[in-house]
Amino acid sequence: MILIALLLAAFLVNLDTTLVNVALPALVRELHATTTELQWVVDSFNLVFAALLLTFGSLSDRFGRKGMLLAGLTVFGAASLAAGFTSSPAQLIAPASPAGDEAETAEGPHETETQAHPAPAAR
Repeated sequence: MILIALLLAAFLVNLDTTLVNVALPALVRELHATTTELQWVVDSFNLVFAALLLTFGSLSDRFGRKGMLLAGLTVFGAASLAAGFTSSPAQLIAPASPAGDEAETAEGPHETETQAHPAPAAR
């Protein structure tokens, strides 16, 4: 069950990243985004995700992996929902950063899977 929960969390994060990349042409048409703004839309998510990798892994060790996973998915979903109601590229970039931050929280506790299914003892 733990593995399924982690796979679903990873799937949601990857799906959101894919949807943003597929929507780039529509962002140019609908929001009149420049190339620089499109780069920030994509990269702000990844930048925050990578920058907080170790921090949220440590916080999940300290405060519990399940709670951090659920909190991360909640904020990730809220930020993704907020991004859907934007009317300018700048408004789209702002929710992308917390989404990347909370995606890290959702993806961070990979150690949960290795603790749930430890490798066989070395011979």
